[in-house]
Amino acid sequence: MGTVRYGARTGSALKEAPESTTMRRFEGSVRVHPSFKLELDDQGAVVSTQADLAIIILDSPVDEPLPHVPFAEAEVQENEALVMAGYGDDPRFRDRPWIRYFRRNKVTQLHGGSGGRVLYEQQGAFVYNGYTGGPCFREDTSQRWLVGIASVGTERELSFTSTYFFRDWLHAELQRGATADSPSLPASQHPQ
Repeated sequence: MGTVRYGARTGSALKEAPESTTMRRFEGSVRVHPSFKLELDDQGAVVSTQADLAIIILDSPVDEPLPHVPFAEAEVQENEALVMAGYGDDPRFRDRPWIRYFRRNKVTQLHGGSGGRVLYEQQGAFVYNGYTGGPCFREDTSQRWLVGIASVGTERELSFTSTYFFRDWLHAELQRGATADSPSLPASQHPQ
């Protein structure tokens, strides 16, 4: 697992191209949602996904300050504009894997009854077939909330997995990770 910090944008035609990147690697374990499913066709293309998210528990804490981004307290709405960031899946840039994706995308359809998937409309032409694993944020002038994690795209639709839909599992897994990392305390003193 790793992090990438971007420097200022360059003057190039690609607004996603940073002047510099700083990469760090971390060791840890991945806890995949127990209902996760990924269906592929004979060519290896994604047909469908379910519960497409996981928690990563690092072996040791990150030794630098990171911004706190809380989970959203309400589900996204159709036509809501969200900020999405991450790496694209564009064949034109396979030789430049650290080109970032950063766009405002509009929610087009909620699929809450079918595993917390939310469809969105891609803005701009940079990314082919969406991107995967990146955060989806709701923002206002003073706050940012995590509303989803980008899912593997299909040829027909782009989607992300709602963190609000899976909030109980996410909170339980984060509590489990915090409890495992705490020194031996009486149960009444562990964080709630």
